[in-house]
Amino acid sequence: MKPEELQDIYKLEKLKNLDLSFNHLTWLSEEFFQLKNLEFIDLQYNKFPDSVKENIIKAFPKATIVWQ
Repeated sequence: MKPEELQDIYKLEKLKNLDLSFNHLTWLSEEFFQLKNLEFIDLQYNKFPDSVKENIIKAFPKATIVWQ
């Protein structure tokens, strides 16, 4: 999967659980950060740099985020 393929994900505004594991992503589109109801995010086996990880953590402080 490519980050561009997530461009319409913001339409899932009530989404609570998201599994993007095993996609080798290095970044996420701005639309991803509009999903304010996420409670669980599985991001295992992606290739996010620390700066992207920090942005994700800041955007979803109450969510459980699985990195590895």
